Amino acid sequence: MPPDDELGVAVPLRAVLASDSNCVVGLIDCVAFSTGFEFSITARTRKETRPEDMGFGPPPPYGPDRSDRELKIGIQFADGATAMTGRHPSAEFMAHWKLHAEGGAPDPADGPILSPRSGGGGGKHYDFRYFVWPLPPEGKMRFICEWPALGLAPTTHEVDAGAISRAAATSTKLWKES
Repeated sequence: MPPDDELGVAVPLRAVLASDSNCVVGLIDCVAFSTGFEFSITARTRKETRPEDMGFGPPPPYGPDRSDRELKIGIQFADGATAMTGRHPSAEFMAHWKLHAEGGAPDPADGPILSPRSGGGGGKHYDFRYFVWPLPPEGKMRFICEWPALGLAPTTHEVDAGAISRAAATSTKLWKES
C-alpha cells in the first residue's frame, strides 16, 4: 500500500500497452512514493465487453477458470523479477499481506508485489489502479499486458525505472515525526 502520509510524485508515463482494431489497453498514470509506485490502466473496446472477460463476477460453476480469458497486467523489473495480476492471489502475495496486516515488513528481495487498488467500469471502458512494492531497481522495467478473451497476445512496453526512483526520492512526508 502507498504510505498514508505521502501524496506521491507524478511520473510522466503514458503509453499504449497493447492494441488491435477492436481494443486498446493503455498506461495512463503513474505516481511514485518512497516505498513503491501506483499506476493506472485503461481498457477501451469498440464493442461492449462482458464483465466475465474482465474477471468480474463469481467463479464459473464448472469448466475452465475465467482467469485464462481475463485482462492480465504485470511488471518486470530490470533484474527479471516479475509480478502478474490474476484471478487468485499468489502464495507470496498472501504471505506478504499477512505480514503487513500483523505490522511487519517484507524483505525487498521478495518483491515485486503487484497489488490491485481499485477498478471498475462497464461496457466499452474499464479503468484499474495498482500499487507495486518495492521501488524498481535502475534499468529498464517492462509493463506486461495480455487479454486472451479479446485476442490480445502478451505484449511488453519498456520504461526507464530510474524515472520512478527519482520521483520517489522527492516524495515528502505530510507530517513531521514528533
